[in-house]
Amino acid sequence: MGGREVNTRRQAIIEAARVTLRERGFEGTRMDDIAGQVGIARPNLYRYFANKEELVRALLEAEILAVNNQRRHRIPVSGPVRDLIVESLLVGAELTMKNELLSVIFSEELGEVAARLVADDSNLMSMEVEYWQPILDHGRRRQELDSDMPDARILHWFMTNHYVFVTRPELIDGDIRAWIEDFVVKPVLAISRHPSPDSPEMRVDS
Repeated sequence: MGGREVNTRRQAIIEAARVTLRERGFEGTRMDDIAGQVGIARPNLYRYFANKEELVRALLEAEILAVNNQRRHRIPVSGPVRDLIVESLLVGAELTMKNELLSVIFSEELGEVAARLVADDSNLMSMEVEYWQPILDHGRRRQELDSDMPDARILHWFMTNHYVFVTRPELIDGDIRAWIEDFVVKPVLAISRHPSPDSPEMRVDS
């Protein structure tokens, strides 16, 4: 089987899993059903994906890629980095919560699997770096990000909060935009730890 045929079959399996997972949830999804939809024997399915968790990983990566493409289209990289980060986190959370498949993946049933993938999946991290790096580079050029905080740590901070937004929204006190502005973005800005002489934090009444 050639490379193109392998990719076509793999994509067909992912699409079948997308439909089945959305309709039946993780526990109700069986590898037999997915193999039947694609028209292959179950043992052949394991040549592409060893188990359901690997299928979930592929689905999560595909959906996150789609979310990031939508964010790029809606949010140009220009202006204050604070506004860029707020909008990116807000739009990302909104798109994820409106995505029926991502809602299944981030549900309580799949909570441990999703958390592990968010923390450890190198492909997912690469996708997030691809989206966020231009924004972080923009903020560095404008000297608006904390110079003592590396990009990798900022990115992990954003991903952790995004996970909380979509899995435990009840933990957010009030409006999500205000929460992002006050508690997520502010700690990574240059002003948060190194206020300028003209900022209110540095003014001393004579």
